[in-house]
Amino acid sequence: MKKIIVFLGFCIALSASGQTAGQPEGKKSIHLKQNELPNEVSLGYGYGSLFMTNPYVHHTFEGYPTIDNQKDGYTPGALTIGYNRGLTRVVTFGFVASYMNLYYDGDYTSSDGTYTIYRAYIHDNIYSGIAMITFNYVNKPVVRLYSAVGIGVAIAFSNITGTGPEAVRVTKRQLLPGWQLTLIGIRVGRSLGGFAEIGAGTNATLSAGISYKFGD
Repeated sequence: MKKIIVFLGFCIALSASGQTAGQPEGKKSIHLKQNELPNEVSLGYGYGSLFMTNPYVHHTFEGYPTIDNQKDGYTPGALTIGYNRGLTRVVTFGFVASYMNLYYDGDYTSSDGTYTIYRAYIHDNIYSGIAMITFNYVNKPVVRLYSAVGIGVAIAFSNITGTGPEAVRVTKRQLLPGWQLTLIGIRVGRSLGGFAEIGAGTNATLSAGISYKFGD
């Protein structure tokens, strides 16, 4: 009987030591390094969109003659919201949505035979979505250097208001190509960090914001 009790005690002790030995490995798989967290969401602001250049967005409206002397548009900037998923430590894939409001003005000539020149005011509300692929040159827990490229589409909701005596407000909608190239970007921080980018495209030339990284 004594031998049986000793044998059972030995088995229990062996089982407990095996479970204890396995615990550190489980903890290792849970606590990832900051640069290994696969998901990232971002909120940013950008300026210098190609949509500001005339005539990237076409402003021809039914009921209005050709708009002349139209200058490049003015915008307070673009608001961007993004998500990235790390495929490897070097490559991530994601999506960026943006919104911007642009203002233009120009001249048009009346069609009543008097050839009077009136002023026209144009507003564009542009929503875009771009699929992005990012390449990391440096991917450390606190600092990341990268470049990115993406293509997508944009929808412009435009309206014009003339200053002539019979002028009416006319609206139109158009689908436009969207693209973005980030020549160089930097992110600094751990889970919560800030980023800045220089590039070109329909979203922005210069952009900055904050981002948050998290695991699955």
